[in-house]
Amino acid sequence: MVAILVDPMFHYWTLTGDARIPEMVVKWCDFLERHGLQPDGRSAYYVINCSARDSGGLPSRVQGDMTRHNTEMSYQFAVGIYFTPEAAGRQVYQERIQKLFAAVQDKDLNQTARAFNWAFQANSSTSCYTSEK
Repeated sequence: MVAILVDPMFHYWTLTGDARIPEMVVKWCDFLERHGLQPDGRSAYYVINCSARDSGGLPSRVQGDMTRHNTEMSYQFAVGIYFTPEAAGRQVYQERIQKLFAAVQDKDLNQTARAFNWAFQANSSTSCYTSEK
């Protein structure tokens, strides 16, 4: 659901230039990179539980395939790329996007019906944020 928040935060920043937004987005992407993705990096956890001692015991490990959310996840990292000044940080996010997109390419994004929105709500903007400034 945070992907739904990142987009209006970005648009708010374009209107106001609020200096807090870039920092919040980058910190969120760093958190997501460390705690929000399955160990193989190919999908998100259903629920992020960063207090869990054993990541294999998180509820998300047994609640189905989350790869249909990968384009939403990629969008968040794309906005992170836009706001990250260091080349090394942008590279980490770019590699994450590539891995997430690779894992979703064989999915039917019309099943379930609402998966279409997960996949395409924001990904048309993704390339705008990842291109050179």
